[in-house]
Amino acid sequence: GFLNKLDTPIVAPSANPSGLTPAEDIHKAIEYFKAKVDLYIDRGKSETNIPSTIVKIKNSKIKILRQGSKQIDLA
Repeated sequence: GFLNKLDTPIVAPSANPSGLTPAEDIHKAIEYFKAKVDLYIDRGKSETNIPSTIVKIKNSKIKILRQGSKQIDLA
């Protein structure tokens, strides 16, 4: 499929199915996704419990969809 043609891994902003709270540790991520994920990397429990920032870039315009722990100034 399409993903097999990529030469780089894909990084997702959070580990949770839509509508559920983000996984705070690898055990919760495995509970959510089981064998659907090829590789789990355990970096320990989240230090902040604040989800990552998500931005949308379209036609050279940047819009913050979700503000995370790092403040972004678009001014």
